[in-house]
Amino acid sequence: VQLPFTAFRELRYETHRHRSRTGWVHTFGYLDANGSPYYVFGQENSIGSVFDGVTNLPYTSHVDSIELKDTPRLRSAEYDLLWKLYPFTQNYLDHLHLLIGGGLSASHMAAKNGLRQTDTTGSLDPSTVNPLFPAHGIQLRNSSTEYSEGTGYVHLGVGYVYPFLDIHALDVRIIASAGKGGGYLKHEEKAIIDVSGTPLISESHVRGNSEMNARRLDLEAGYAITIYDIRVRLFARMRQEHLTISSAEMRTGNGLEKMNAALTLASGGQPDLTPFLLEKMKNPAPYPEAEGYIRGIGIEAGIVF
Repeated sequence: VQLPFTAFRELRYETHRHRSRTGWVHTFGYLDANGSPYYVFGQENSIGSVFDGVTNLPYTSHVDSIELKDTPRLRSAEYDLLWKLYPFTQNYLDHLHLLIGGGLSASHMAAKNGLRQTDTTGSLDPSTVNPLFPAHGIQLRNSSTEYSEGTGYVHLGVGYVYPFLDIHALDVRIIASAGKGGGYLKHEEKAIIDVSGTPLISESHVRGNSEMNARRLDLEAGYAITIYDIRVRLFARMRQEHLTISSAEMRTGNGLEKMNAALTLASGGQPDLTPFLLEKMKNPAPYPEAEGYIRGIGIEAGIVF
């Protein structure tokens, strides 16, 4: 899913080692991205008339317009709890720490698509006054897809903070995660096709459940400055996630009798509905694997006490 530029909001509460050799990190993040592109396509074809000395050859006109509407939205939230352990005390190894913990993540994607297509054709004879434009075809199509997913993770990582010039610091963190989760898919299609005043309705749906194994790698590097107990940090982050479907169950429902009727009428100059019907009759299934990258830059501000 390609979405426009957006922001990932994160709240982090962190306790450092100070006088002890341990610490805790609580992190809550939330993402809400959406977009609503809208497209209109149209064409108009015309053919003139020729007088051959006896009769006028007919004049033909064809107007076709298509409207597409797509409104994707992705919401995601996650919570992570990490235990910080400082196992070394010698020299610069004093700033090396281990990160051990777990987390939960959940996401919900919803996308609605709409299509309206109208075909109008007609012909006239230049010797007459009024042209004739009978309706040729109207197609309305709406689809909606919702996908929800939840995953639990176990984290293991290492981090290093390098202070310099009293108030400055560089920090690097890498965390490897493994987890298990599940997803639920709900997809619905509805089409209304009106060919020369004969409406046809086609409906279909897909329901699915899946279990997943997840692997994730988080890399984070930043620069921090602390002035009067106010700490500001600039950082860059990259996340790679790999999901493998361990089991899936799909259920479909189709109005086959309506589709067969529409397929019969898809001839004789009518709009070709075959690709549309084949898309409805196939039995989809989730991909066995999925992977992707999330990259970003950010700024943190906090109070050190």
